[in-house]
Amino acid sequence: MISEIESQDDVASLISIFSEVWGAETLSEFVSNIQSNLCLLVKDYAGGVVTGYVFYDRDMRENFIEITDIGVAEKHRGRHFGQEMVDHICSQTDCVRLCVRSNNGSAISLYTSLGFKEILTIENYYGVGNDAIRMEWKRIR
Repeated sequence: MISEIESQDDVASLISIFSEVWGAETLSEFVSNIQSNLCLLVKDYAGGVVTGYVFYDRDMRENFIEITDIGVAEKHRGRHFGQEMVDHICSQTDCVRLCVRSNNGSAISLYTSLGFKEILTIENYYGVGNDAIRMEWKRIR
């Protein structure tokens, strides 16, 4: 179930998942994300537990959504929570863009299965030797 941040417990869960995905030393990045981007959570239907998050930005001039960060708690991976978040974002627009680490095969497979196309490779995007693949999804009319 897709949700906005509704409580302090949601924020605590979001911080916990972000730290698990990126490491505790990146919490300043979390603060930057939450200040400058929109955020949605995905919760487990059974207990309403936060299982993942997506940060995104809407470009009104060019009419697309940029997914800037997405993460699912390790113990909830493989249960389609990432797909649910991406599907929800895609339902809000005709074009979605994102960058993914070139060595993140599972994420690339997910995005490809949802209709994203590889646009280009950005060398050293995530640091020296850590390239990104720019991907884009467009609604077929």
